[in-house]
Amino acid sequence: MAYLQVFTPVLSQQDFDKRCSGCYCKTRNAQEIREFKLAEIEEATHSFSQANFLSEGGFGNVFKGILLEQGLEVAVKRHKLKSTQGDKEFFAEIKVLSHTNHENVVSLVGYCTENGQRILVYEYVCDGTLAWHLSAKNSTVLSWPARHTIAVGIAKALRYLHHECTQGRVIHRDIRPHNILLRHDFTPVVGDFGLAKWENDSAAPETTLVAATGYVAPEYGATGVATEKADVYSFGIVLLEIITGRRAIDLSCEQTSLVEWARPKLEVRDAKSLLDPRLGTDVDEYQIQCMIHAAAFCLQEDPSRRLRINQVSKNIKTR
Repeated sequence: MAYLQVFTPVLSQQDFDKRCSGCYCKTRNAQEIREFKLAEIEEATHSFSQANFLSEGGFGNVFKGILLEQGLEVAVKRHKLKSTQGDKEFFAEIKVLSHTNHENVVSLVGYCTENGQRILVYEYVCDGTLAWHLSAKNSTVLSWPARHTIAVGIAKALRYLHHECTQGRVIHRDIRPHNILLRHDFTPVVGDFGLAKWENDSAAPETTLVAATGYVAPEYGATGVATEKADVYSFGIVLLEIITGRRAIDLSCEQTSLVEWARPKLEVRDAKSLLDPRLGTDVDEYQIQCMIHAAAFCLQEDPSRRLRINQVSKNIKTR
């Protein structure tokens, strides 16, 4: 049985009692990433039953499971066996997540390659995606304090990936609300590292871009080369979505591109026009201005004029 080095939690009884779902499994001390047998995965997910189904992605489906031996809730991503890109994505996630340890970055519990399977097992993050919480389909409107907490946490995750990861700089390349999970207290967890690369590996241009439409930095789309500033641009769009409650691309709007709609308003810091009208008056105007200012600098078309994520993080981490 093969193992890789990562981390596991140390909890006080008080923390343990407060946990919801798999929230308590965030990393603290060293543990091993486990190579699971297929039978163990099938037992955990009831043979990938529809009752355990969580979501469908471009490269596979995600199921909820319980590792009976540990009593641990997990999310199990089963890659489509016929997808060669999915195979590449699978090994990319293991490569990156086996070297990360941060409260705002998803934890990899293990993987399975038995019988040609490509299965990744993650901590289960209990409260869905940021995309769902911002969606008009969700009747509960995210409060401003929750939105601010989420924005600050995503910035912390990117700061860690770009500047603090011990193995080198990681470029995520797919920052968007669908890839940001939320815990019960709105702590965000950045996931889906299938497109992620170490900075030294990302210098060669991609012949085919697979990042989501609406989140790709102009220079990345033009050259196929992603840098940390491409992640910053994507984060700027996520900030806009958090501020406005609108999607990056919305075909129901007269101006379908959120960035193009928002750019003139960002230039004059027009908070009234930008702010999600569902929020009402229970907001922190100073925090809003800080986030608008940060979004404006993240979305500069010239990457040299964009702030680095550590600067962005300082700007939005207020009060």
